[in-house]
Amino acid sequence: MNDDMPWVNLTQEEVEELRSKKQELTQYGKDKIRQLMNHEEMLEEAARREKENQVLEIAKKFIEEHSDAMKELAKIEHQELAAELMSKSIENPDEIVLEDVKMFHLESMNERSLWVGVYTQNGKIYHLNISAVGDKLSYWWSDETL
Repeated sequence: MNDDMPWVNLTQEEVEELRSKKQELTQYGKDKIRQLMNHEEMLEEAARREKENQVLEIAKKFIEEHSDAMKELAKIEHQELAAELMSKSIENPDEIVLEDVKMFHLESMNERSLWVGVYTQNGKIYHLNISAVGDKLSYWWSDETL
């Protein structure tokens, strides 16, 4: 009989053997749970990737079916933007004179165009866009004050 659990009819050696086996079974259970979790995570990852592939296929199909329309839309949007710029701009003014300039900001947009932002002491904001198309230099002056 053992002293730890008198109600169990086991010898001390049998109790020790069960305790030893319990440690092994506990570790075995932990390992199996980890494997199942890893398996579950792999299944979740596979499902996530499958959904991504489905979305990509839908996008590819949409692009194939509508690429001409999207190109036309981009062209129209570009024309509308150019028209808006032209409507509030003065093209190729003879001269520009400013007083009380607080800040002059010039950026090279690419090798053929420049953008200038001019900020005055009284809060006015002006933009000057300079562009070379072929051998022609064009520029647009606009009041951007809100």
